[in-house]
Amino acid sequence: GFPRARLITLQQNYRSAQPVLDVANALMAQMSRSFRKQLFTRRKGGQKPLLVEAGDEKEQARYVAKEVEGLRKTGVRLADIGVLFRASSHAFVLELELQSRGIPYVKYGGFKFFETAHIKDVLCYLRVVANPADDLSLVRALMLCEGVGRAGARKMQQSLQRSPGHGSIGDRLRGLELGGRKKESVNALADLVQALESGANAPAASLRQAVDFYLPNMKQRYDDWPRRERDLQQLVALCERYRSVESMLTELTLEPPTSSSRDSLAAVQRMNADSLVLSTMHSAKGLEWRSVFVIQAIDGCIPMVNTFTEFDEVDPEKLDEELRLFYVAVTRACDELQIVFPRDTARKYGYGWAEVSRFIDGVPESLLLPRKAAVESHNRG
Repeated sequence: GFPRARLITLQQNYRSAQPVLDVANALMAQMSRSFRKQLFTRRKGGQKPLLVEAGDEKEQARYVAKEVEGLRKTGVRLADIGVLFRASSHAFVLELELQSRGIPYVKYGGFKFFETAHIKDVLCYLRVVANPADDLSLVRALMLCEGVGRAGARKMQQSLQRSPGHGSIGDRLRGLELGGRKKESVNALADLVQALESGANAPAASLRQAVDFYLPNMKQRYDDWPRRERDLQQLVALCERYRSVESMLTELTLEPPTSSSRDSLAAVQRMNADSLVLSTMHSAKGLEWRSVFVIQAIDGCIPMVNTFTEFDEVDPEKLDEELRLFYVAVTRACDELQIVFPRDTARKYGYGWAEVSRFIDGVPESLLLPRKAAVESHNRG
């Protein structure tokens, strides 16, 4: 060892208000192995952080979106607000809410909801019906048929292109010269398209029909299909708000990837793009926002479910790493911090828990101001 070594702890913080640092200190005090330090600041003031209980993920999303709109009205730039979460999928429901309210956002540390393959797959069926000239969607739909690759799908698309106007897209799909299982699969697609072409169903019902058609395919393609199925059900729920498939697809149009998860978040912030920032806790290291929302603060999400063993035994090293991530998220806030948890989500996801994160349990109640999230939903045209 080094007997003459001195330990120097850096305890003064220049970013966060003291009430935020008080919560951060309470988190670090739970570490099984760490150098103890008490962060402090010479900054004056600061609001006591909020601990917000929502009933489920939808209410959590509505609450955060409403709060963001409120901050914006008081003059806070969207780029000065950060929403942080443990895993990219934890923000999917919020992304749907932001999309429906027209709140621009950038996301780091994973895919945007509408960039995920299973969401693109389901929407392509509706796009083919809404616009038969949408070749990209038609090729994607054909590639989901059994035994059809990219080259075969492109060849079919070109064949259909050579016979425009000869019946509906469903009829023309059924008329393709194919054999065996490929023929059966394309005919099944034709049946779906024909059913959607009738326009008899509301947008959500049409989407549910497309989801039901897609599910067997998704279960074969993806080991994590239960999580993807939940995403699709959330998408159906969002589309209950729309009165026409056209208006729904217009609002859900995939945005061009102007900034991908591989871009530097700091670089985007320097460009002063006024978009709300959604980020995983990992990707938020070294950054700061005036107002921060930490969402999905339940056991199973933070700490992540894989931190636990089959018998709910905790790996201390993994738990410490999760705690450090939570600490990082909390200390990204300069002035305002809200920690939001959806009480019913853990039970629905089968984690076995339906409680606020155990890390919050270790924070003295006097440091957090409790609040209930109760926000009315809104409808889209």
